[in-house]
Amino acid sequence: MTTQQNAYEVSVQLSHCGQQDAEAVFGVLGSLFSSSPDRAARTVTPRREHATVWALTVDAASESGAPARSARLSGPVDASLSGGHQGVDRVREALAGAFRVVDRGSVAGDQEVEVRLELGSGDAPEAGAG
Repeated sequence: MTTQQNAYEVSVQLSHCGQQDAEAVFGVLGSLFSSSPDRAARTVTPRREHATVWALTVDAASESGAPARSARLSGPVDASLSGGHQGVDRVREALAGAFRVVDRGSVAGDQEVEVRLELGSGDAPEAGAG
């Protein structure tokens, strides 16, 4: 994998949501970005009851250019994006095209960034509100 590919690889982790909401978010991302079979969506269930994290790794360099369609969520979904700055920016923009996005903070390193977002349904998505 080249440095440029690494800059666009983004890990997306969703929490505080059910399978239907996770599939809606991953469906939007899957329509725009590719993921290889070894990067397919998976669930991680910690020992605590009802605590599930839904995870997917996407290649944001492979953006198809197709516009994201709005998707409905049953409630707020917490999303954590981590990876190279350019890749995370592309994934955040894609999510903002389909959902109402509230920025809940970020931690930036030299070559990587982690961004925490809250996703929701809304007729007029807003990036960076809040």
